Amino acid sequence: MLINSHTTYTNFFRTMATHHKLIHHTPEEVHFVRMNLSAHPILASEDIKEFIKSLKNKLNFPALLLNAYQAKADANDSQDAKRKVIQGEFFILERMQKENWDQQDEIFDRTEAIGTDIVSFLAAYYDDAPQEGWFEWNDTMMEKISNLGVDSLAGTKFYFTISIPNEVAFQLNTDAFDPELFD
Repeated sequence: MLINSHTTYTNFFRTMATHHKLIHHTPEEVHFVRMNLSAHPILASEDIKEFIKSLKNKLNFPALLLNAYQAKADANDSQDAKRKVIQGEFFILERMQKENWDQQDEIFDRTEAIGTDIVSFLAAYYDDAPQEGWFEWNDTMMEKISNLGVDSLAGTKFYFTISIPNEVAFQLNTDAFDPELFD
């Protein structure tokens, strides 16, 4: 199974950062970091600690910045067709010179191409393994980001959705409860 938990989600994107020819993340040359953006203003500052720390410790570019996914349950087809719908996002970022708008356009083009490679890899996997879920092309979006106050960065943010079937996600595990609950 490709993505069915936070661990497999992180492992997938770390693998993409490791094996994409323009990124080539390694433990020695870091091009991959995680964060967990939250709508809560206090928690959000804590949730980007790995990213901020990596910038201070020489994060290499281009970099893949992975945000934790959100998930929701779905049963639109029937009560028996429960699904876990993963809504994920990641960024491909590069450092830019302040107010160099031509360089920013070049970065937008490069980071969009890299992220599109990764999204297409993910979609192809689910096309080849529909029993494990499906990739929602209609929910895929790209957004340009630039001049982040953190460190003159620019790039492309990608949003995507994967729908995972009941057999993978929402199965009642009776062993998780005391037996008298089912008497």
